[in-house]
Amino acid sequence: MARLAAFDMDGTLLMPDHHLGEKTLSTLARLRERDITLTFATGRHALEMQHILGALSLDAYLITGNGTRVHSLEGELLHRDDLPADVAELVLYQQWDTRASMHIFNDDGWFTGKEIPALLQAFVYS
Repeated sequence: MARLAAFDMDGTLLMPDHHLGEKTLSTLARLRERDITLTFATGRHALEMQHILGALSLDAYLITGNGTRVHSLEGELLHRDDLPADVAELVLYQQWDTRASMHIFNDDGWFTGKEIPALLQAFVYS
């Protein structure tokens, strides 16, 4: 019998409005009733995930920042694998010839080098 269920968030569990649907909430509750540990994986910041999942009273874990950090749903940091400061500075201050946007996470939130309204709206809590 499985003891852990892991889920991707964006494009999988989250509705287009970035919330969990009623069927999803019901399914998650049934899994918890069976003592299955829930884990949610995302590229989002932990602050964003705590807002989305925080009111659910679930015993769950968050894999955030594209795998760089693991938190309990209550916000306790369980694991981190951050870039060394010298590497982060090199990346941040390098001039890049690209239309891609750069996103940076730290303990306090999520930052981007380009103001893209759709992203800013989707990640409003971090």
